Formats: sequence, structure tokens, C-alpha cells
Amino acid sequence: LALRLAEYAHLSEARSVVPLLLVDDALGELDAARKANFRRLLPEESQVFGAGTAPPSDHGDSFPWQTFQVNAGSFQPS
Repeated sequence: LALRLAEYAHLSEARSVVPLLLVDDALGELDAARKANFRRLLPEESQVFGAGTAPPSDHGDSFPWQTFQVNAGSFQPS
């Protein structure tokens, strides 16, 4: 996860754009404090696409996660 955040920072600086951050079930392995820290490390304008087995918790974020349920190839807001 640290490598992904470093890559994100490098691309932001090198390209002068805000890249998308793709995270596949990485947050499921973290405790509550580290999950909250992950979101706080991202700039406000960042966009994260993540997949996981459980929905993320907001932990007081001022920008809560927008989640979707995927079933049989269709997306529904959770």
C-alpha cells in the first residue's frame, strides 16, 4: 500500500494530473486506525476505486466513501 501511495504521488507530480488509485482488497487487511490513515493520506481531489469483501467505514472522514454492490454484472448504489 505504501508503494501504491508513493506511485500515486510520483505520477501526480510528474504528470501534473490527479491519477486514479486502484486498490484491490488492501484495506481488508488493515486495522481501523490504518484504514482511517489511508484515507487521510489522499488529497481531497483523489479518486479511489477499490474492491473488497466488506464496505469501508468512514471513521469520521469529511468525504465519505461512495459504495456500490455488484451483482450479476450490474452496479447498484449501496
